[in-house]
Amino acid sequence: MTTSNYSIYAIPAFYILALVPQFYSTLLINRATNGRFDNVNPRGASFAETCKKSLDKATLGRSERARAAHTNALENLPLFASAVICANMAGLEKGMVNSD
Repeated sequence: MTTSNYSIYAIPAFYILALVPQFYSTLLINRATNGRFDNVNPRGASFAETCKKSLDKATLGRSERARAAHTNALENLPLFASAVICANMAGLEKGMVNSD
């Protein structure tokens, strides 16, 4: 019985899932600032200071953890993608590549 090889679809799925924490962080900031989120320079020191002034500690902590999760996922994406591609190029069994 032949099974389809779904492992290659895990790469775009991983990328989409990596974006979820960033959207969550932006949503938290938008809600806390009543939609006045200015993302002109989100990595700058002025943005961090603005967030510290306008957000309560709990919201700021959640936002920072979500952004860290997003960054961590994007840093791991090349390793994951190359592992999936190498497994497919090596000709491993589809059942092995598709398994958890």
